[in-house]
Amino acid sequence: MAEPIATFVGRDQELRHLAEEFGRARTGLPRLVVVEGPAGIGKTTLIHRFLERCGTANVLFTDGDEGEVLLPYGTLVRLFGGPGGLPRRLAALAPGLDDPAALPDPLAVGAALLDVLSERQLGEPLCLVVDDVHWADEPTLRALTFCLRRLRVDRVLTVLMLRDAAALSGPEGLVRLVAARSTRLRLPGLRAPEVEALVSGLVGGPVSRRGLARLVAHTEGVPLHLRALLEEVPPAALDDLGQPLPAPRSYALLVLGKVARCAPPVRELVSAVSVLGLSAPLHLAARVARVEEPLQALEQAVREGVLLERSSTRGAVAAFPHPLVRAAVYRDLGPAHRSALHARAALVAEGEQARLRHRIEAVSGPNPELAAELAELGRAHQQDPGADGLSRRRTPAVPLPAGRIATADHGPSPYVQPIADISEIWGPWGRESQRS
Repeated sequence: MAEPIATFVGRDQELRHLAEEFGRARTGLPRLVVVEGPAGIGKTTLIHRFLERCGTANVLFTDGDEGEVLLPYGTLVRLFGGPGGLPRRLAALAPGLDDPAALPDPLAVGAALLDVLSERQLGEPLCLVVDDVHWADEPTLRALTFCLRRLRVDRVLTVLMLRDAAALSGPEGLVRLVAARSTRLRLPGLRAPEVEALVSGLVGGPVSRRGLARLVAHTEGVPLHLRALLEEVPPAALDDLGQPLPAPRSYALLVLGKVARCAPPVRELVSAVSVLGLSAPLHLAARVARVEEPLQALEQAVREGVLLERSSTRGAVAAFPHPLVRAAVYRDLGPAHRSALHARAALVAEGEQARLRHRIEAVSGPNPELAAELAELGRAHQQDPGADGLSRRRTPAVPLPAGRIATADHGPSPYVQPIADISEIWGPWGRESQRS
């Protein structure tokens, strides 16, 4: 397993459940726990923390590998550190592992594995951990299923980690076993107090509530994304509401690689959705993108994992699967392309606030007409803060770009600053843009 991470926060309930299951296994009741959650949510880190706390040295660990899905018994061999570490019962079957024509039957391998586990648990309880089950090879999964179904009074806790148990495509017996005999722990994103503790431990100091709220919304509390972002973005940038937070570079490269594989109309549709928000009605996104066949474009974007298709009473909706996907796409837009998309969005967006936000993002320099509208809105807000539905109780996200809202003499309007505190409705990552 990987080295433990020094800064570990939260997951108290999950650790408690794991400890309870291990306690049952100690008494001779073999237990199966499935830990699920998206990539980067902290499944492996959680199990490493649990193993540190439970104190047992009797651990067998392996993981599936996306590049070795077709390597028969590759996951099983790694369980024992390689071919040289295979116990005698399994080593007797090993010669056939290198010859596809002579591969041992998974049932025979499963029976041998059952003998090995039964022997291993005699001294102290055994923890058998398989990470990334969705990438484990088929023969290993069949052998593992045979073994787990026959554990009766063995002191064995088996932990399977995967992204989504409901989407498990392994052997039917394993699917049934997971559904009927497992305790399932689905890891959510870290909550704000946990993110605050993690950030404090990583950057060595506190972060403002406003910066923390941005960070939680941007990463959805996924620890991997939090760590990667904090390595690239200084803490002070979290409070710089004038700039949207980026996606971590490694994550952005993956996203942009998927986008690059799409046809030009698909790429334009994805770009349009990034301008409109985290999601957008497909018909509006198509008008902004000037795509004639939006359903076909959406189909390819969904196939590449860049967009999701959702439904509403008004028709299809195109949505990003995660805020970081949108951040990667939006940040990659050139300034001219981004301005043109915002200008088109201002013509089709629903609601005056959304249209105004797009107009602000579309301009490239001082705009007296727009500044006058903002000044009028500022005066109205000063006179009656609740009249236009813009409450100061909203969490601010992005200030109005001062360079774009100068008055005719290029000086700032005295009424711009009062509404800057509620400017999240115009900023490219504000709540209103997520619903546009």
